[in-house]
Amino acid sequence: MPLSSNRPPERARLSSAPSASAATPAALPEVDSKTLFGGGQRVAILHRGERYWLHATRAGKLLLTK
Repeated sequence: MPLSSNRPPERARLSSAPSASAATPAALPEVDSKTLFGGGQRVAILHRGERYWLHATRAGKLLLTK
């Protein structure tokens, strides 16, 4: 009886056809983080009536919280 492999099961392959979310970067709106934060470290984002906070961390990462 063969021993089972520790490898995870294979995942389904994705289609090579372009999707609606695969827009070119030039087609997407772009906002510089300096403009977005206005010199601060946190900005509120309203989405569907809910308030989210976008934080710029000391390490230069972005963190979105609710």
